[in-house]
Amino acid sequence: MKRISKTLTGIFAVILLSAVQVWANPLDFKNAVGVFAMSNSATSVYGLQYQSWCTDRIGFQIEGAAYYDSASGAYKPLDYNIAAEFQYRLYDTTWGTRTGTSLYAWLLAGHRGFIQNSYSWSDETESSEKTDSLYYADVIAGIGFGFDIMFVNHLSIPVQFGFMGQFPTESAIGFSFGTGLRYRF
Repeated sequence: MKRISKTLTGIFAVILLSAVQVWANPLDFKNAVGVFAMSNSATSVYGLQYQSWCTDRIGFQIEGAAYYDSASGAYKPLDYNIAAEFQYRLYDTTWGTRTGTSLYAWLLAGHRGFIQNSYSWSDETESSEKTDSLYYADVIAGIGFGFDIMFVNHLSIPVQFGFMGQFPTESAIGFSFGTGLRYRF
């Protein structure tokens, strides 16, 4: 009797969860995780990403990545970035029950840091030798528009474009484009 009760409870739970997914709207999933990369000719923001809509209109996302390799003698043995975006949803719509889009404006603020090695040629050893290793810290800022294409309820492809710049070490500003792949939940 207990086995039948457990089996029926399990079947009921699976049916209930399946039914929720049938009527779920992709805009109902307010959080997402995935990978993202946005760049221009001078700077980039890339890495793992978390995105969330706090209300129907206001959201945020954070992304970041790091690279460190001290053994190879790389020109930049440490290079990392972390950024946060404020997002304001302008428009959203669904196509059927499993596909939707969202148009939003974004404002980005972030930080990029790196260690840059300097090398000079040595006539004695007939090779280059590291002469200096300096740490640099830059601010990243950007503004633009983006849209999020959601399909199969949970998969999402964000596409963003706008202007992004980096200051003060490697100062530059320019048109930027970015995209990624996320899982919405």
